[in-house]
Amino acid sequence: MGHLPLQTIKLCAKEHVGIPKEFVAPTTQCVACVGAKMAALPKPKFATRKWKLGELIHSDLKGPMRTASNNGYLYMATYIEEVSGFVWTKILKVKDEQELQAWMETQSGFKIKCLRSDGDGEYTSGDFEAYLKEQGIKHETTAPDSPHQNGKAERMNRTLFEMALAMMLHSGMEKRWWAEAVSTAAYIRNRVVNSNDDEKTPQEILFGQKPNYSNWKVWGCICYRLLPYQSKRDKLKAKASKCIFLGYSKTKKAYRLYDIETMKVVHAITVTFFETRFWKDEPGDDYDDSSDEESDDGFDNHNESVSMPSNTPDETSPASSEASSASQQSYNLRNIPRDTRGHILPDFRRSLSLDELLEESNRMRRFNEAERQRRVERRQQSCLPPLPPLQNSTILRRSTRETRRPSRYMRGGRYD
Repeated sequence: MGHLPLQTIKLCAKEHVGIPKEFVAPTTQCVACVGAKMAALPKPKFATRKWKLGELIHSDLKGPMRTASNNGYLYMATYIEEVSGFVWTKILKVKDEQELQAWMETQSGFKIKCLRSDGDGEYTSGDFEAYLKEQGIKHETTAPDSPHQNGKAERMNRTLFEMALAMMLHSGMEKRWWAEAVSTAAYIRNRVVNSNDDEKTPQEILFGQKPNYSNWKVWGCICYRLLPYQSKRDKLKAKASKCIFLGYSKTKKAYRLYDIETMKVVHAITVTFFETRFWKDEPGDDYDDSSDEESDDGFDNHNESVSMPSNTPDETSPASSEASSASQQSYNLRNIPRDTRGHILPDFRRSLSLDELLEESNRMRRFNEAERQRRVERRQQSCLPPLPPLQNSTILRRSTRETRRPSRYMRGGRYD
């Protein structure tokens, strides 16, 4: 009967014909039913313990990422405090490089009593477990394939990466800047209210400091930083350098910027922001994503604007104006590298209207005829008039024998 449930078979035997009324259910479980219908048990709700501030830390590791960060990192570790919801992020190059140790206690300022994480190898290694036992920290791990047991850390990872993705899509930044975007997202989350407390932010709960939103800027926007004194000794050199805003420094009271000219990540205090301009909208600029922290990426200007002198006739006709625009378009096309210009069609090729195609064809034919006539007239004006016949010329005259005077030095002459 298709491995129906026993309760269904009993109901059918009671109401219909063909099944004995005294149906006895088998005492053993059906192996086929277990293999086909087994499902996960519902998640039980445990009574949560009232932790004090700084006692419980949730942790999770994200990675490896498909795209390495601008400085070659592939992993990100998050640490969330239970009561306040304050989050720390740490970017890692390899999985076994993670170091919790005194760094977390120094940052939070409280004595950690319990660390809750998943059962991955980086949390259960011998050195890490020995350190936790030495410090008296209890280590709670989740069961296999049970991420809901560490739901706070899993949800925080999702929140941070969703914020980072939204910022990268809005600014048009490349995927390799995910580490900078995630760090900025954590900075923002720590300074806004959350579900733990509707009135105070995590920073205010944990450290007692109210956030200041006046220094917040749009991530990924164009900005200009004031160059140091050593770089602006030349009076004719610009005092500012064009940069991209990457976030806020964790070790300095400064902004974290990417300098386009030097191709390095720098920190600056005096910065002018253009929060509505982004790198994707800048004309004539392009990315080069083959660099690291010291040389994060190169930007090549493939589309330089070059003005060409044009010989404009005295009387400009519609045909001549169209010819100049067509020649300018052809010139700009030749100056764009082949790998970046793509297949650019003229305006008349992009039109789908037959009438427009015919009108453009007639206009080009009229232009060619006018240009041909102009060349003929120019050639006729440049030609010289023909020379007069030799018999009518006053320059060349044929001397006769009678009129020619003999030379006085001729032998046998009368002057000898």
